[in-house]
Amino acid sequence: MKKILILLFLVSLAFSAFAAWTEQAITPSPSELYDIAGSTTATICAVGDSGAVYKTTNYGTTWTSITSATIGATALRGVSIFGNSLWAAGGTKTFVSTDWGAFWTEKIGGALPTTAILGIDFGSANNGVAVGLSGTSAAVSYTSNAGTTWVSSTPGGVGTTLYAAHFIDANTVWIVGNGGDIYKSADGGQNWTQKAAGLTANDLRDVYFVDANNGFIVGSNQTFLYTTDGGENWSKETLGYSSNIGVFALDANTVWIVGQHTVPSNTGKIAKLTKSGSIWSSSEELSVSSEIYNGIYFSDADNGWTVGELPGTPSIGKVYSSITPLAITSVVQKNRPSQAKAPQGFSGDLTIAGNNFQVGPWTPGLVSFSGSGITVNSVTRGSLTVNISVAASAATTSRDITITNIDGTSDTLTSAFAVTALPTITSVYPPALTQGTTSDLAISGTGFQAGIATAEVVFSLPGITVNSLVVNGDNSLSVNVTIASGAAAGTGNITVTNPDGGSATGSSIFSISPFGVTPPSITSLSPGSGEQGQTYNVTISGSNFHANPTVIFGNGGVTVNTVAFNSASSLTANISISAAATTGARTVTVRNTDDSGIGSLANAFRVKAPGTLDPNIISITPGFGYAGGTKFFLTGEAFQDGATVSFTPSASATSIAPFSTDNIVVNSVEFVSATSLRIDATISSTTATGLWNVNVINPDGGGDTLGGGFEVMALAPTGQIVDGQILANPNPYRGTGQLKIQWVSSGPDVVEIKCYTPDGFQLLTNPPTITVTPGYNTVAFNRPDFWQFDNGMKLFLIKSTTQNIIAGKVKVMVVNTP
Repeated sequence: MKKILILLFLVSLAFSAFAAWTEQAITPSPSELYDIAGSTTATICAVGDSGAVYKTTNYGTTWTSITSATIGATALRGVSIFGNSLWAAGGTKTFVSTDWGAFWTEKIGGALPTTAILGIDFGSANNGVAVGLSGTSAAVSYTSNAGTTWVSSTPGGVGTTLYAAHFIDANTVWIVGNGGDIYKSADGGQNWTQKAAGLTANDLRDVYFVDANNGFIVGSNQTFLYTTDGGENWSKETLGYSSNIGVFALDANTVWIVGQHTVPSNTGKIAKLTKSGSIWSSSEELSVSSEIYNGIYFSDADNGWTVGELPGTPSIGKVYSSITPLAITSVVQKNRPSQAKAPQGFSGDLTIAGNNFQVGPWTPGLVSFSGSGITVNSVTRGSLTVNISVAASAATTSRDITITNIDGTSDTLTSAFAVTALPTITSVYPPALTQGTTSDLAISGTGFQAGIATAEVVFSLPGITVNSLVVNGDNSLSVNVTIASGAAAGTGNITVTNPDGGSATGSSIFSISPFGVTPPSITSLSPGSGEQGQTYNVTISGSNFHANPTVIFGNGGVTVNTVAFNSASSLTANISISAAATTGARTVTVRNTDDSGIGSLANAFRVKAPGTLDPNIISITPGFGYAGGTKFFLTGEAFQDGATVSFTPSASATSIAPFSTDNIVVNSVEFVSATSLRIDATISSTTATGLWNVNVINPDGGGDTLGGGFEVMALAPTGQIVDGQILANPNPYRGTGQLKIQWVSSGPDVVEIKCYTPDGFQLLTNPPTITVTPGYNTVAFNRPDFWQFDNGMKLFLIKSTTQNIIAGKVKVMVVNTP
């Protein structure tokens, strides 16, 4: 049954409505263009009247004439490209160039069509077919020696004209012509077999196969034929154009047809046909009044061209292109496809996904990144593979990427890629574990990224298994490890690799201690800081030091010259600080050389610029806290605006067991004065109880540590505050207070009472200590002269000697008495 494709379009639509196709300038302008072909390297060539031969290597941005005196004014009708051989044919001659038009050779030996050659194609470097007519009869010739000799092989019974030839492979070739002629040859054109005799009487103008089975033929009177079985059977469709002249297909279901429609007036047409199941649908992509399109070629689904003419005196040759705009969609590491970033010092491949990366010479200059520090070494087309090198000093920022296509168009994807800082490892706590132990380790450093896998935490010492890992933040990892009972004692490295490939190694930072051996620990250093370019004797205090230990100051720039063993609790290290050493805190590590373990203390020593004054922390108020948000005041000397505050576990703590790696997070630091800082911090419910160091670093590098100055306590619901009242007599600047407490315990306990304003200011400078008994207790206290009690909520903390805390906010009423 005859099926009809109905192509709907509005004749009144202007050319601009078909935005997919754009006219390309071609100079000098030819009178007519008849055929177009392309190479695998995206060299596109078109031919036409008066010996016109043009090529483009940049997708039509520029077209260059490559004709020659050898071709002269030959009316060229066909073009074919195989490898580096470019063939042009017309009149009664064929021409070949193997250097893309720099030099042409005439190939006319033997018997070619004597009146006009209308089509040519090559299936290999040697095998080609030329079709046309000799006198009033169709003619076909083949060559098996690259055109040196042409042999006539016109089959009997063929009509008056053959218009087109198409090779599927080196030997299988199809030709079509007037009167519905369809012929196939399986031997390079030497012998022919007629196919689909009588299917149509229309002139057939072009033929194209995408593979051995699927082929397409177009012709006059709206003819469109297709086969899915290698040409044994053909189906006939009717396409709503008067004359279909050229056909090209990308696959069995996607076909373009060009030609002309004469109703109501001559109009050049391009239609795209798509097949779904057994149903073909059609969409018109270009319609320009008075023009004719003769040939069409696509290098891929994103890049296509048609050639034709605007008839007139003289006629004007036309080229239109359909080129999908270049678009970048993503940039990731090739070997880490979830990572749209890379660390400083990275060297490797990126995969860039997007639309229409054109075939051509992709040079490093076609890909660029914003900012400095990223060098593009090479580019490979596909989903573009871009090999880059990131400088170790490259700024750690997001980068835009710009790609310039072969045709000169470009696209930029903003913030497509990022350079990240390499991580660092500054300390691990505890720095040693004994054989047969399973425990948590806190690895401190910088630049840790979310998503680090357990396999990316590697211990150089054998016998250590990483069970689980939690990234607490960019400066902290919690790693649960098991030390095999048979693991050899010793000291080794820890390497952490981020998801983006950036890695850090803490050298000689962790030890396995023999069962029953206590590793060394560090409590303090004196002095705790030193200036660039100076040499110091630093006393290291701690415990379990052995003779001839190794002492390491982390982060570089500090050289340990000698270490004197004073006692099991004291060492003296003579150090030299480089004049170029980076200012800031250093982790200090002591390693006993008899493999009894190592001990580290984070932020134990600070390198500062010459003349820098260290701050001095006198106290933190309150000096203890529990899970939740907490406000503190630091009292001291020489604090600077912009100072940073941190908390680190104290090596002298006795109650950090089991060890938890959750840090005390400092949310904000408010500079009150050179003697006071206000800190807002959060203590996690899993933060280790016990003593923590309080560290202050000024912007100029000066710093101080209050060792064990803050205590994290467990909150036990052993009581509640019932009521509170301040009795102010004779005025609100003085007075007494009382607090009613319900204490729930099995016996009496000694408690210390502290009172704070809601923003953390301590009201009682001399907190009373009393004994409470089960049941209700009333506590009285006095206020000094310098503070005014006012009405409002107050926060009371009651700490017992057994580490129990109760807390509550009560509304305190000021009662003025005469």
